[in-house]
Amino acid sequence: MTYGLYIHIPFCIKKCAYCDFVSACAPEAQQRAYFAALKQELKSCKGKQLDSIFLGGGTPSCVDARLIAALFDSINENMTVLPGAEITLEANPGTLTAEKLRIYRDCGINRISLGVQSLQERELRALGRIHSAQEAVHAANLVQAAGFNNLNLDLMLAVPYQTRDSLRDTLVRAAALSPTHISAYSLIVEPGTPFYTQQQAGTLPLPDEDLERALCDDAAAFLEAHGYAQYEISNYAKPGFACRHNLKYWLCQPYLGIGAAAHGYDGVARYENVSVVGDYIWLMNKRGSACKEKTELTKQDQISEYIIMTLRLTRGIVLDEFAARFGFRFEKAYENTIHKFTNGGFFQIETDRICFTQKGFAVSNAILSEFV
Repeated sequence: MTYGLYIHIPFCIKKCAYCDFVSACAPEAQQRAYFAALKQELKSCKGKQLDSIFLGGGTPSCVDARLIAALFDSINENMTVLPGAEITLEANPGTLTAEKLRIYRDCGINRISLGVQSLQERELRALGRIHSAQEAVHAANLVQAAGFNNLNLDLMLAVPYQTRDSLRDTLVRAAALSPTHISAYSLIVEPGTPFYTQQQAGTLPLPDEDLERALCDDAAAFLEAHGYAQYEISNYAKPGFACRHNLKYWLCQPYLGIGAAAHGYDGVARYENVSVVGDYIWLMNKRGSACKEKTELTKQDQISEYIIMTLRLTRGIVLDEFAARFGFRFEKAYENTIHKFTNGGFFQIETDRICFTQKGFAVSNAILSEFV
């Protein structure tokens, strides 16, 4: 069995106003202690074969690149990274240098995911990003000049002050950088963030619901017209460049989660590590495990998760794959629900699969809840 490996790097230069991920500023001493703990946890994965690795955060590119290099030494000591594996590092445009990129290449990293979010100065300031639009463009050029031929740009939709014109300008400038992949996802205001406080006070200048829908439609139409095929609700790629690691999540395939707040899935059970960085370091040093919770999934749990995750993909549920995995026909078991949403224009039924239409994607959460 092959696995994906996710490693959480919870450090940032500055916390963004919308962010509810486990991330914070930290002194170098804590960063080094954390990476030592990551190496301890990697020992528990000894012998596993990996076909994808994803370093996320936080901002992995804000730490000393030599820590990343040493981390890959530990990965290679304990596991087998298969030839052709997709190896991604998330980066903030304000933290990249040519020297860091050289070290990443030497580690075997072959995909950079750049957190651009917007190429409009007013929107970037509202989001609390540490980089300018010009720095984001420069970072993308640095990545490609360093020899990386697989570049993702993260973009955000329905952010404060965004208009259809400002989004189009961002998309035009982003496409001109020739990334192989673009993620374009709507802002979600999460409790506990500065944005949530502003929203509750009525001072967060967000687009209204109609404008948000128009922004999402505009992004989808623009990206499709420029050669980026939508393969998941928020993800678009040039041919052959869909993110293989993230497809493991959406297809409910096994992956290992390493680090504070990391999640993993072995095909039967899901587990979650403690989220406080100091606790994670202490537990790895004292007990050799930082697992907070492990949940064995019932067959119904597995079925529900598979439906919810796989329908996020434009390919939808491949009917024979579903039957082979669970021993019954999806289209028979959920016949009434499928026909209800097909008649409403939300589902499309093809010979071998069932998938959302664009209309269905717009209200996917409400529809998916009917399958749980």
